[in-house]
Amino acid sequence: MTPASTVTILDDSVLLSCQFYDYTDVSSSVTWTVGSLPVQEVSTAYSTENEVLSIVKVSAVELGKHEIVCKVQYEGYGVVTTDESYINVLSAAYLTSSASHIGYGDIFEVEAHIPILSQGTDHHWTVNGLAVRGTQASTAGDYLITTLNWPVVMDTTVTLSIVSGGEVSTVSTNVQVYGVKSMFTNSKPTIGFSAQVICVIDSPETLVETFWYVENCAKRATSVSRNGTLVTSVYEIRELSDDDWGHYTCVARYSNLPMVFQRLSIIPEQACLLPELSNGFFESKFLRSGEGESAQCYSTHQLTADSDEVQCINGELVGRLPICEPIPEDSLSKTLLAIISVCACIVAFAILVVGIVIRVKKSKVSAAKDFEVYPTAPERQPTNVSVMSITHK
Repeated sequence: MTPASTVTILDDSVLLSCQFYDYTDVSSSVTWTVGSLPVQEVSTAYSTENEVLSIVKVSAVELGKHEIVCKVQYEGYGVVTTDESYINVLSAAYLTSSASHIGYGDIFEVEAHIPILSQGTDHHWTVNGLAVRGTQASTAGDYLITTLNWPVVMDTTVTLSIVSGGEVSTVSTNVQVYGVKSMFTNSKPTIGFSAQVICVIDSPETLVETFWYVENCAKRATSVSRNGTLVTSVYEIRELSDDDWGHYTCVARYSNLPMVFQRLSIIPEQACLLPELSNGFFESKFLRSGEGESAQCYSTHQLTADSDEVQCINGELVGRLPICEPIPEDSLSKTLLAIISVCACIVAFAILVVGIVIRVKKSKVSAAKDFEVYPTAPERQPTNVSVMSITHK
């Protein structure tokens, strides 16, 4: 009887068996080879009066598929070899994660690789002891692949439990959070009054600096203070005006970790912040209550037919979110051709105008030469004066 093919886990031990006939008048011996895996023990047992069961214990110390060969030598008659069968040695379940440190509120992605065993497997996830649901498992070769995406707001332990053959095994990974913990203002922003935007940062020893962006302009923090492992960075808006409404971004830079940031939008009371669009934009950052605005698309895109103006009503944005879809190639070609034609006409007209101007100037210079000679420009002495262009911000 040929040993059954099987699957096992690296560093486990597995028992294989081979059944053969035992003849009273013929001497026999059994030899096992299991690829490059070491054979630990070989034993025999009679299953019936003239059938013998040879049992071998093998150490699965090397990954891969190993051929199982059981040879029975009958003295004076020859060798009987079992048919082809294999033992497939797989690695134990393991996890790969996106990072060991992650910013507050960011998504922590963990991917599990679970070996597919002959007895079947089941699995489930826990996050800090709480059971959660991962993605639907898919097959990749001899492994099941499943992923967990989880927003992290504190130091977290993710555990995968695997049930196989009545036994439970677990594998875990940890992630530490860092960076901007919270952002808020010290009071309700009001025109004519000062306001402070406050950023609280989890500060390991590797924090290098904190700074701000007001829209796209970098700014220094007004003040920075430390309390234990937390750093508070403050940006003060003096006498807030309509020009100060917008996005305020707090940035934390570390020496050994990715830079992290968090953005807070400061807009008037009862106003609505306009969303960012893919392949398009709004002219304004926000709408006051009662105002409306239509989106604009980039030149290669156009608004869908059902896109409409969005309005702000008592702090809530009302209307269908505009969508910019690609312009069909035929329409895009016609549009580009029309643009090129217009540009060509403008260039031709400009060349014509420049030609007329040059001719007029030449005719004036020719007429002037009949009455006076241009004086020779005097030689100029160096002044040792340099000119700098200064831009005030």
